[in-house]
Amino acid sequence: MITIVRFFFSLLLLLPPLPAGGPADARPNTGRELQMRIAVLRDVYGERIEDVIWAGTNPVLIVRGDTIHVAGGRLVHASRLPELSRYGTQWDLYPRGILAGVRPYREKTLLAPDLWDSLFGDSEKEVRKQCREGRFLDHFIFMNSVCHEPLAAVERDIREAALEDEAVRRFLSELDIVYSFQRRNTKGFDGNVSLHSFGLALDLVPCLYHGKQVFWRWSRVFYPETWYRIPLERRWAPPQPVIDAFEMHGFVWGGKWVHFDTIHFEYRPELLLPAAGGHAEPEP
Repeated sequence: MITIVRFFFSLLLLLPPLPAGGPADARPNTGRELQMRIAVLRDVYGERIEDVIWAGTNPVLIVRGDTIHVAGGRLVHASRLPELSRYGTQWDLYPRGILAGVRPYREKTLLAPDLWDSLFGDSEKEVRKQCREGRFLDHFIFMNSVCHEPLAAVERDIREAALEDEAVRRFLSELDIVYSFQRRNTKGFDGNVSLHSFGLALDLVPCLYHGKQVFWRWSRVFYPETWYRIPLERRWAPPQPVIDAFEMHGFVWGGKWVHFDTIHFEYRPELLLPAAGGHAEPEP
């Protein structure tokens, strides 16, 4: 597979003109940006996405025989279109690189799982068929097959960084558990399906958090009104080269969410477009 970075920049030259009828969707998912997202999905998920049909101003993805409508950054089956306003966008741009400060508060929104259900199945039995065992940083993982090649690249970058960076070496020595596939909803918000359920996420759990905050729901117990304003220096985080390695190969870090989850990474290459810095982040 072409590396994520090279693929993104090659798209700028290779994308076709916009289809007749004007912009494809409401901002920020308009024009070439929307085409790039769809091109990334087709590159990553291959034959599972059989076709893209431009229906007026909104594209429709044909995914393993299902139709997924793209509207305002929401990816939903036709049955959800009458109640589209219930759902939040899944395609906000992700702020890659160093996080400058805590994110402004916003409520969690309900996200439709329809794209992933169509790609991999809506039952544990079906999803397991799309996953396989592997090793990541000397730990067992059971992840979706689409993740194994980018994870191998992430591991190469982390181990290379560890040769010169003491913080990365310490992170590796303290890494205790890696959680991967687990069929469940997002903790603390039962309406959303976790990407762990599709083998697209992993949690890197250290043996020590050194007294720092890790997960918004735990922090809310002690700081019910101010948990989201906890300064970054009081939150646990992997070393920046580790975060950079994941982002370089298509994974977003849960430490950049308002509802922060600093041990969590998930495979969302369609969010990591070149101009992503400074935009609002997606919530799980």
